[in-house]
Amino acid sequence: MSFEGYDENIFGRVIIDFLLAAEKYSGCDITEIKKQIEDKRLWLKATFPDAYQAEVGRDEPFFAA
Repeated sequence: MSFEGYDENIFGRVIIDFLLAAEKYSGCDITEIKKQIEDKRLWLKATFPDAYQAEVGRDEPFFAA
């Protein structure tokens, strides 16, 4: 896969690490983003449990409460 006009790209679980770092080091409020990701995680689990198990594995929120 090739992207033009970008220095970096992030995907998968690295997105969680990136968001936590952005929150910690920039002071950005990512509360709404975390909520949306958690909502999507729960939707995937309920709608496609086999895909959830294969892609996510463990059943816990990505972000600590």
